[in-house]
Amino acid sequence: MNTLKFSIFTLGAVLLLATGCGANDNQQGQGGMDNNARDVRYNADYDRGMNDATDNNMNNYDMNDAGPYQINNDNNTARDNNDNDNNNNNDDMRVDQNLKGKIEKIDGVKTAHVIVTGENAYVATVLDNNQKGEMTDKMKEKVRNVVKKADNNVDEVYVSSNPDFVKRVGGYVNDIQNGKPVEGIGQEFSELVRRVFPEGR
Repeated sequence: MNTLKFSIFTLGAVLLLATGCGANDNQQGQGGMDNNARDVRYNADYDRGMNDATDNNMNNYDMNDAGPYQINNDNNTARDNNDNDNNNNNDDMRVDQNLKGKIEKIDGVKTAHVIVTGENAYVATVLDNNQKGEMTDKMKEKVRNVVKKADNNVDEVYVSSNPDFVKRVGGYVNDIQNGKPVEGIGQEFSELVRRVFPEGR
């Protein structure tokens, strides 16, 4: 009787082991799936250390060239040396001071911050006399024309004077210029862009 119990137990254990080790062929090749997990960033610094959208520190472009990221002092481009494509277009973010200077020459624009990701340029502007509200379509079109004329690689230009957008982009500009890892802010920047420009990015 004990031999029969032992045989049944052993057979059950072998079957259980064989079932657990079987391949799930329907999922083969999908190892990179994340099961729709979201990075919730509980401790995200949404104010980015800024006091308000017109903080004078936004124009302080002193740079820290230390760290694993290359900083080009001529155009404040930051990029990592991994040559790794993580399927996130915003991992190759750069600050464009040349475009900033050209945009700030447009009548009605007090200051501007420009971040370029791939073929997209995102322009955050503070209007003269601290005007509230969004820019007119005519002024946005002027900004788009200036950017596309100055940088042939830019296909789409997104412009906003939304105070939250200006404040957050100013913070990202400071982070990039101070050598903060670009991939650390890429996802956060993507979420901001989707919220401010829901029509496309």
